[in-house]
Amino acid sequence: MNRESFKIPSNPKHFWQEIADKIGGDFKITQQKQNFGIIDHDYYHLRIFTVHHGLQITLHSTFMKSPGKYEDCYTDRMKITSEIQMKDKFYLYLWRKGFFEKLFSSGKSKTGDSTFDSTIGFETNKGREVRNLLSNSEIRRFLIQDHLSVFNIQHDSDLLKIKLQTGKFILNKEILLEEYEKYLLFIDGLIEVGLLPISSQS
Repeated sequence: MNRESFKIPSNPKHFWQEIADKIGGDFKITQQKQNFGIIDHDYYHLRIFTVHHGLQITLHSTFMKSPGKYEDCYTDRMKITSEIQMKDKFYLYLWRKGFFEKLFSSGKSKTGDSTFDSTIGFETNKGREVRNLLSNSEIRRFLIQDHLSVFNIQHDSDLLKIKLQTGKFILNKEILLEEYEKYLLFIDGLIEVGLLPISSQS
């Protein structure tokens, strides 16, 4: 069994379907047979496809189901992704600062918020717009408080790729919905400061 997976009491496909229905998304599950020594495990890919202000959003995760009477399920972590055609190059990398970076970066404040700047580092080619993004108190708060999730934005061949990689195990519908709503807050912030070329009215 993959030590990066976590046992949960019920098959996650049920609450993934429930959340897909709640957010108006399209739920897909595909199965891939795995063989670990003498024990077979069914390996499943979970996806929800939805749209927010015209932007396609995909929630991805996996789980394994063991054979036998109890059919134990082991869930994995999740990522949420979007891609959009955009010629204007933009990248943003966010990370949680380690001990030594905190110690020696006191004079390198980038947002003006001392709590944020002592906790979160970032690199971007759109400094003014990103500082406006990070002036949103809700976005700052979840970036500081969430020790397990990482956002990054990359630009490749006129394609902007936005990703939330969460270290949380998706144990229930509440965690799944919480991560999705966090992603929407970040997307709305990008739109508001003009870093995504779409309208919040679409």
